[in-house]
Amino acid sequence: GEMRCVERSWVMERLPIPDGRVLQYKQMEGSFSNPNGGMNAHTLGWLCSVARQDIIGADATRHALLELYCGNGNHTCGLAPLFGSVVCVEIDKRLCLACCENLDLNGITNVHVEQVASAKFCRGLLRRRAA
Repeated sequence: GEMRCVERSWVMERLPIPDGRVLQYKQMEGSFSNPNGGMNAHTLGWLCSVARQDIIGADATRHALLELYCGNGNHTCGLAPLFGSVVCVEIDKRLCLACCENLDLNGITNVHVEQVASAKFCRGLLRRRAA
């Protein structure tokens, strides 16, 4: 089919999550985003509560997060403030740019975005750890 872009090929979304934060996202046309905002907020709230209770505990700065297939940073923006540092991996350059923009929109500075295939990134990581 034919796409007609009237003004822009993206929308801005505000997502209130159960812990009281309201996250902002630039959702790009043609990329995945959960079409059900309520379910997206619930899922992100659940991920954050699991991270807080079962993984991190009291000292978040001691923990790092590796997120593969990060897309536009939907989960990254919610989870990053709970960790000392985050590396997220995405192969699509457009989504990496959107992820960086969404991190900026939400004032998140502890994330490094890698544009690379997840399998290649993991092979390199495993090689470095084995050395």
